[in-house]
Amino acid sequence: MKTKLLAVIAAGVAAMQTQGRGEVTSAPPGGYVKVEIEGRAANVVAVPLRKRGAFTGRIVESGSNQLSFSQTGWETNQFGAAEGKPRFYAEVVTGSLVGVYFPIVANTVDTLTLEVGGHDLTAAFPGLGTLKADTVGEGSSSPGDLIRVRPAWTLSELFGGNGEILDEFADAAAAAPYNGGDRIFVPDDEGVGFRKAPKYTLSYIANSGWRDIADLNVDHGDTAMLPGKPVIVHRNAAEGRDLVVVGYPKLDRSALWVPGSSTELANLAYAASVFSEPLSLEESGLSDPGAEIIEDSLSLAQNGDELFLYNGSRGGPFAPPEQRFVNLSSGGWRERGSDSTTVGEAEALLPGRGFGILKSPGKVGRYWISLPGYLSPE
Repeated sequence: MKTKLLAVIAAGVAAMQTQGRGEVTSAPPGGYVKVEIEGRAANVVAVPLRKRGAFTGRIVESGSNQLSFSQTGWETNQFGAAEGKPRFYAEVVTGSLVGVYFPIVANTVDTLTLEVGGHDLTAAFPGLGTLKADTVGEGSSSPGDLIRVRPAWTLSELFGGNGEILDEFADAAAAAPYNGGDRIFVPDDEGVGFRKAPKYTLSYIANSGWRDIADLNVDHGDTAMLPGKPVIVHRNAAEGRDLVVVGYPKLDRSALWVPGSSTELANLAYAASVFSEPLSLEESGLSDPGAEIIEDSLSLAQNGDELFLYNGSRGGPFAPPEQRFVNLSSGGWRERGSDSTTVGEAEALLPGRGFGILKSPGKVGRYWISLPGYLSPE
């Protein structure tokens, strides 16, 4: 799968003042990214641009899975999940947890209930720190961390229906065989293993929408495409299609949770850069000391942690990677099966393209910290 960064217009302060009237016009830092969905292939696809925020405010009180704010003006369940699927997420934009986000389960007029994945919002997060709430009140010298609520992209918004990106099925009977036709496989983020069955196997059925043959009563068109969480898009026909995403680039730190393995089993998890520019392996932060997402290997032959890259040239929900990388404890990033030259400076993580992280048995989950290349790691 090829990814083309056609335009991300970082306007910044692209302002023009009209003489004598004090009028100012400006362009927001937005743009678009085009991702090519290759035919007869499994394409690991993510969303490299974001939607505009819906609310920004400081935490005044926190619980194990809840955050409260003042003067919100919300309606009950304005940001809540629909049929168990999150439609919005809350991202941390100041403090120790900058870049972490949580899907929103429900909300009252001033409180968000969040999907925290086993974490406790009042406790320290591994390798990061703690959220800070302003328990003194507005105007405190130690205000709470700033939270921004954003709507998530959904499958129907990105892939539409009626053959817009993927071909539709005439009815449920035609969609039932899993060995043909266009599909979207939603990976299982909670299970442990190398060849985990997808959480959902979705097809677009005419007059019904995005459905999983396992349960035709549920429309999955509103399934959220959360930042850094790719899906596997299988295009059955030979002809490729273009997915164009229009939105806003992320301009600060990203902090994505990458699950570990079990004592006995390795674990393959899918992830993606949330940035709208390519990152090299050295820039990615995947092997940074103290927070190794890809832990060092002693040699190319060692069966340790690996990075899998997919380019859309192979089919199936369990398509093997086209490239496999390890990070040698004395030698840096190397590609397995190559001439063993260092490849750390090559642009490997591309906008809109997901990758696989294979954790060998006995490894814990960690937060993957990364920055866009134009920001200093300092």
